[in-house]
Amino acid sequence: MTWLEFDWNTFRTNYNWRPFEFGHRLAEHPLMDLAELKALTLRMPARDILHRAGVVPVEADFDHVAKENPNGLSLTDTVSRLVETRSSITINTPEKDAKYRPLINELLDEIRFFTDDLDSPMTYTAAYFFIAAPGSVTPYHMDREMNFLIHLRGPKVMRLWDPRVLGERERDLLFTRRDLARPGYRTELEAKAMTYDLAVGSGVHHPFIAPHWAKTGDELSISLAITFRTERSDRITRLHTINHALRRMGLRPKPVGASVARDELKWSLFRRSEPALRALKPLLRRQHAPR
Repeated sequence: MTWLEFDWNTFRTNYNWRPFEFGHRLAEHPLMDLAELKALTLRMPARDILHRAGVVPVEADFDHVAKENPNGLSLTDTVSRLVETRSSITINTPEKDAKYRPLINELLDEIRFFTDDLDSPMTYTAAYFFIAAPGSVTPYHMDREMNFLIHLRGPKVMRLWDPRVLGERERDLLFTRRDLARPGYRTELEAKAMTYDLAVGSGVHHPFIAPHWAKTGDELSISLAITFRTERSDRITRLHTINHALRRMGLRPKPVGASVARDELKWSLFRRSEPALRALKPLLRRQHAPR
């Protein structure tokens, strides 16, 4: 039995290029029951749980939204009064839990069946549960991974953008300066958004670094994100880091992907010059914006 329902042609045509919807039967799994997820929340290490006020601006800083928007409650109170207090909970890496690990691995294997001849191997994986009261917002941001978002309960609206709405230098900074805020939301982006109305049994694929934000409907919402990186996405990440370093040296590198030959040359030279690249890192950290 498989949990995820992909159309082969849709997957092969769109994977990591443009978003696409898919179906699933995961809501039928007993571990997706709200009581089970609440128990998971309370037994996970505290560092792997974020809880906060659910209703926040779409332009809030995604990386600090929990710290900057506390709900004033303990985790135990948040779990027991989630809807009443209009709160949101994120469970980071539930695969660390022995009860959930086999299921997360099953889902990854199902995704690998479709990606293996397109984009392999996977070099990093992580899952996330999102449990949120009605009207909760996941602020605008972009992941540094690919993502299959599986929706499990309640209505949810997802707004997604083509990664190319990000400028080349924004992408360089996204990968190089993780101490800085990710590229922020701009109202003019709305005209370019793709909207997905998610219900139980539906999901949507997020390509690598595709910007997005989400808002839950008038019921409690639960979603599971399966995210991963591959050798190809790691290579793209490194090329953006190299371009940022070259700009700091006063050069004007070609954008990543603009020239296969240039990308190959940069990759080859810097792969053999790791000590030089490491030596540049203090300089990169001191620079807060590209020239």
